[in-house]
Amino acid sequence: MDDFGNDIEGDQLIANLSFEELSGNVPSQTTGSISMPTFKSPTRTDFPGFPYPTPYSQQVDLMRFLYTTLASSKCALIESPTGTGKSVTLLTGSLHWLLDHNKAVEEYISNLRNYFRKESTRLNEESDWVTAHSRKRELRMRVDRELEPLEFTQRALAQASELIERAEDIKLLSKMSKHGDLSSNMPRDPFSSNDANWDKSEDDSFLPSESGKSTVSEEPLAERDQVFQIIYCSRTHSQLSQVAEELYKLKGGLSDRITLVTLASRQHLCVNKKVYELKNQQFIREACLDLASKRPGCKFRCKAHVNELSNYLLGARISAVDAALKIRDTSEEIDIEDLPIRACPYYANKRSLPLAQLVLAPYQTVVVPGQREAIGLRLQDSILIIDEAHNLLEALAAAFSATVTYNDLILAERLVIVFLGYYRSRLSSVSVLRLRQFNLIISGFKNLLDGKIARGRQQRNDAENRDPTGGEMVHKLGDFLFAAGVDHINLSYVVNYLRSDRCVHKMAGFGNWFGGKGKRKKLEEEGEEVKDVIERSKRVGTELSFSSCLKQLKRPPKLAKPQSKRPKLDENQAVSCMARQLILTYSLLLF
Repeated sequence: MDDFGNDIEGDQLIANLSFEELSGNVPSQTTGSISMPTFKSPTRTDFPGFPYPTPYSQQVDLMRFLYTTLASSKCALIESPTGTGKSVTLLTGSLHWLLDHNKAVEEYISNLRNYFRKESTRLNEESDWVTAHSRKRELRMRVDRELEPLEFTQRALAQASELIERAEDIKLLSKMSKHGDLSSNMPRDPFSSNDANWDKSEDDSFLPSESGKSTVSEEPLAERDQVFQIIYCSRTHSQLSQVAEELYKLKGGLSDRITLVTLASRQHLCVNKKVYELKNQQFIREACLDLASKRPGCKFRCKAHVNELSNYLLGARISAVDAALKIRDTSEEIDIEDLPIRACPYYANKRSLPLAQLVLAPYQTVVVPGQREAIGLRLQDSILIIDEAHNLLEALAAAFSATVTYNDLILAERLVIVFLGYYRSRLSSVSVLRLRQFNLIISGFKNLLDGKIARGRQQRNDAENRDPTGGEMVHKLGDFLFAAGVDHINLSYVVNYLRSDRCVHKMAGFGNWFGGKGKRKKLEEEGEEVKDVIERSKRVGTELSFSSCLKQLKRPPKLAKPQSKRPKLDENQAVSCMARQLILTYSLLLF
């Protein structure tokens, strides 16, 4: 230990050595070197794009505060009284910042390139060629790390600017296209065919695949550069339409320098009549994906036509919802230019999203991960503005909640039993297992409500004037599954199977086919109503939504029943009335 303790002099000697003396062969940076430039956030105090002559002082303060917040990459919670023009103020401040930010990025890229050019020249003059090559390689790597993502963004901005410049040409093209028949070269709509050919056996279309995996997947988005985006959220599509109207009022050509996309689900954007008439959002999605896997496919999915419509909607800043209504030939008056082509607005929206600088989206599209992934929306490196944020908690609860009635359970249970019985010899072992588990889940929920009915009957016998509904019950997730007798079933496996194999859609199609195509006589002979079988097919999607919520979130489901005063009924009538009104509600509890 003494040897180590007395080695202080050697330590001081080593500490006094310079890096050049230790490395020897690595030259130090000379005094002529230039420091690498840094990005300078933009600043602004005036907002000429504000649509009204003299903004209120509160509006100016709000725009300055928002601009400073965005420039410093921070979060802000802003409260402003009703009637102060929050939407137009938020749009003006955020769009001014976006355009200033894009300009600052362009200057930063120019500074980085000048820096690299000057440093390369200096290294060539001051060093031997071996050292110069090594240092230039390190310099290029450092500069490229900064330049690469910025150049991607700038390339996307150039594409967006080109679409904006071509907007008038696209409108002119749309007027010229009215004199031609654009639909003559489109593939026919398989739904409109009257000679449906089911090949071997028409009921084979409803069989789940053997692997249990999806045979159709969403069309992957092409690798495209993406601009820096402002995602503006509001609760409803009507509120988003009002925001778009405010955007068009901005002065100084502010709205003419940005690209716009309004997001919506297939339910709002589908223009294939046989698909959007299904009404149910899950069924519309499944029918759309089914069309993509079959020939000739959907007549609105022609790639060239979708691309053309995408460029038009993006460059002309037209809402895809308005475009869908116009293509559907509804009686509503839509104040937009004639569309250049009749194509699918949903897939046009997906294609144009990477080049949209302003994205208008409802809450649900942003807060539900599955919907974000389906449409291709990325929150990373984007500005997220949530307007009317006091409605956000309610929207979250609605997005992650589901309701199923007692009648839904009864009809869904019957349909699954009929489906299993009909395809018993043709289903794989995995399909049989998952469908039986699904049926057990439905039966468990139904039996739980059956017990509630029995308790209601007993309460009616005990107290004639007492409300037979017995109030509401709230269970924790584990207690609820245990009470229903399905705590031993892995809900994730069942839900993933039903989704990946589109089994819900197939069972719904089977119910329609079985009830209305070739089975009417058999059902009538057995005394069963055809309408009842068709009705069952509409209930399976509700049950899947409820099971999905149980799988995704560990929150207590709520067994709820509406309470109201009823006239006195006999026992059978009271129990029947109670069964019709019993519902299971899975609620997301926010504290």
